[in-house]
Amino acid sequence: MQDPVEIEPGGITYDRIRTGMLLDRLVTGFGLRSAVEVPAFGAKAAPGLYSLSLGALGLKVLLVSPGQRWEKGWKEAGAFNRVSSIDARPDNLPIENNAYDLAWNFVTLSRRHDFVNSLRELRRVASKCVMTIHCNGRNIGHPWHQFLHRQLNLAWTHGSTEFMYVKSARRAYAEAGLHVTETGYLDMPPWPDPPGFRDVRLHRASRAEVEESNDLHVEWRAPITDIIRGDPVPAWLKALSFVENLPVPSPVRRRFSHLFYVIATP
Repeated sequence: MQDPVEIEPGGITYDRIRTGMLLDRLVTGFGLRSAVEVPAFGAKAAPGLYSLSLGALGLKVLLVSPGQRWEKGWKEAGAFNRVSSIDARPDNLPIENNAYDLAWNFVTLSRRHDFVNSLRELRRVASKCVMTIHCNGRNIGHPWHQFLHRQLNLAWTHGSTEFMYVKSARRAYAEAGLHVTETGYLDMPPWPDPPGFRDVRLHRASRAEVEESNDLHVEWRAPITDIIRGDPVPAWLKALSFVENLPVPSPVRRRFSHLFYVIATP
């Protein structure tokens, strides 16, 4: 039986665009030539594609990801010759010290393994920069998200809520021996995170931890691959990005952003 097709919605395409813009800025600011994404799960999206913008810029990319479900997207984006993968624990990486300029993660680092020890591993393998992106517990939709899980008896598979707050993440970085150089919020659409319907549907679609999309047996279609290849960004996503680039007051940015990031040097 063929796997069902899951097309990533515009909200995920938007967070991929904004994450890509942040990564592009790191490439310029730190002179990056290589990167490892630890681990490279999809977070209710196609796995292994958040580093696509790095591959498109010519960086050598390693994905710490079980299986090969990421291959299709990298081939579609025309960057397959710049990527490889390994299957390993984030807190015990078979990678030499300082092997990659950047070691980073998109929202999944604290889900199955100790966050601080995993940060220590990122620090060990990175020569220039470490970054993690986190779900934002200050977002207006976070209490609703928790309420949905309780009311519908859905397992909470989104990781420790402790690290959904900037102060807690910064403390973990300090404990891991990393020097934080910047924190900030990103992915600021007007809707709450998550609106709920798709989240519930995907939770019910799989017995596995739906956040780690290697375990969700669907055929993914990710519009970001077309954009990386050169297709125009949809006008409404451009409009969202224009607003996010404005000097939005900090309290508004903090409440509406779906994500925050922490950047540090080893």
